[in-house]
Amino acid sequence: MRFIKTFILRLYIDPELPEQLCGDLHPVEEAGNHPFKNRTEFEELLQQLIRKRPTSKKGSSSADTDPAA
Repeated sequence: MRFIKTFILRLYIDPELPEQLCGDLHPVEEAGNHPFKNRTEFEELLQQLIRKRPTSKKGSSSADTDPAA
């Protein structure tokens, strides 16, 4: 099953180190920001947040959780 997850990405640019990637990622459906300080942290954070199952606002049924159903 495919799903869409929306994020707000904030990048912080240091004029002295423009190639340095840092910022924070905010999943719209969740509270709080998740900071990162380099490209590796950003990629790991994004993978971690993508792997989280989306929560259903209607409640879950066995068809939602069982791929064989």
